[in-house]
Amino acid sequence: MDAQQIPGQRERAGLVKVPRSQKAISALTKVTREDFHTLELGDDSYYWMEPARVAAHPEWILDPGEIVGRVMSHQKAPDLVFTKTDFLPEGSRTGLSGGVPENKQGFFVESSKIPGLGLLKMGDRFDLLAGLPEEAQGEQEAEFGLLAGGVKVRGGKPIPVSGVRLLVQDAQMVAITRGRDMTTQGVMNLPESSIRSRSQDGAAQITIAIDAEEAVPLTQALAAGRMIHCVAKSGRGPTKTGASGRAKIAGMIPFPATSRAVKAFTRLTAEDLADPDTGELRTYFFPPDKIQEAWIGSVTDLIGRVVARDISAGFIFSPGDLATGDALIKDVKKFQRLTSDDLADPKSASQFIGRVAAADFEAGTVVNELHLLAPNAAVMAIKAYQRIEPNHLADPISAKKLIGRVVSMDVVSGSAIDDSDLLPPDAASGISGGTPPGRMAISVDMAKVEGVSRLNRGDHFDLLATFPLKPGDAFTVLGTSVQFSGGVISQAELKDRARNELLAEGVVVVDVDETTATIAVRPNEVPRITKALTLGISVFALARSRQSGGAAKPKTSTLKSDPNPVDRIRVIEEIVGDRRKVRVFATDKKPTD
Repeated sequence: MDAQQIPGQRERAGLVKVPRSQKAISALTKVTREDFHTLELGDDSYYWMEPARVAAHPEWILDPGEIVGRVMSHQKAPDLVFTKTDFLPEGSRTGLSGGVPENKQGFFVESSKIPGLGLLKMGDRFDLLAGLPEEAQGEQEAEFGLLAGGVKVRGGKPIPVSGVRLLVQDAQMVAITRGRDMTTQGVMNLPESSIRSRSQDGAAQITIAIDAEEAVPLTQALAAGRMIHCVAKSGRGPTKTGASGRAKIAGMIPFPATSRAVKAFTRLTAEDLADPDTGELRTYFFPPDKIQEAWIGSVTDLIGRVVARDISAGFIFSPGDLATGDALIKDVKKFQRLTSDDLADPKSASQFIGRVAAADFEAGTVVNELHLLAPNAAVMAIKAYQRIEPNHLADPISAKKLIGRVVSMDVVSGSAIDDSDLLPPDAASGISGGTPPGRMAISVDMAKVEGVSRLNRGDHFDLLATFPLKPGDAFTVLGTSVQFSGGVISQAELKDRARNELLAEGVVVVDVDETTATIAVRPNEVPRITKALTLGISVFALARSRQSGGAAKPKTSTLKSDPNPVDRIRVIEEIVGDRRKVRVFATDKKPTD
């Protein structure tokens, strides 16, 4: 506009009054009447134009009432008419917050942190990208979500390739400030200041408008000293706010995915599915024709579940990738009692909690009854004649009738206990409980009884001793005045020789340790056994055959002791006065045992 468009008062007839700026008006400030009308100029503060020209510009604002109180959207030079684009929406606040578009947040950053950002003007749109050299140099694993045709999304916007992090997309420049000075026309439009005042005011601060979810990753990148690049968008043509990223995933269906690798048999947590930078759910968007029917689309169906194998980052789950509730999630040792921490889903597999493993099992094993000990099985070794305690049993509640009973044999870990393995209900524990009725227990040194070391608990055997026999010694004791009478004793019977004697029969092995065997014998057999062992006589253990099962009572032994010739001798001593006579004679029959 020029002075020729301001005609004199008599020449204004039929012309249209158009408000114009009388001075420079700063952006984000409220317009006052003095900004377009002065008392000095009066009506000359306005442009006066032909109606046809005004009609050609319907965007011009003619009513001063539509100008006063409105907030400027940008800086306005003097002598310019007002249009609707000069103002922020009605109700906008003044200052920097008023320059932040609706659904955006204002973010303040030093101009030196992001090269090139300060050259933009208010309303210019741009993206911010951070370089991640360590990620670019590292070996990248292919992500299933990408290979399956999905688009990785953060904050509703696609994420670019590895090595580059899209921090902000479709942001807008608001203003640049230094001290009390502000401009919306780029840092070059800030007034020059002295070195002293520049040091006092500090570095230029840039206000940008970004999405709310972009504030955290941008802050993290700035704090980490990342190199951040500003990518300005074209200012030509109509502005399409946020169309580039969101339009790409329009009509696609989102699926949750892992944000990091997960080890097999690990329970999924929110951290496994959350983006490490923003904390939001890692999501891949897929066209409907690329979706697999089995894919799990709800994050609530994943958190807390256990993965059945190693899972890489960017993985879309199907039910087969998750362990069933009755699967082990850690290695279990033989005879280990299962706890809720051992199972993928303790609630659905509660019947296995407290049960005992029958063997070593690796994580991933699906538990069933064949993998577990029976309730009446021993979880530890039980020595013979020991009383059963609750901690000995796989399930002391179900097998409570066994508690307090005494076992009749050594019970190995894992073996089931039944009545055949037990002593009678009233039996005492220890050796006395293992000694059969009518018998006495005696401990013998296995080194002194040949063959007993090869016997086991419950075996039956006979004891045979070999005594040295010297019949002549018996006559020597009687003296020289001996008269033989009666039957004849052959000379052979009086020679020195060995004699076998049956010490005990039907002996039962009660217990065996490294050096000693405890055996059960009849009371009348004890003296013969102790005598033979004390004299160092050779004693032999003769094992008896037992019927299958070992429960049959042994038959009576057919072993007999050798006859003793001395037992046939009868001695009669006659004393008359001071005369003594010993008469020896043999009986007609041999004595029997």
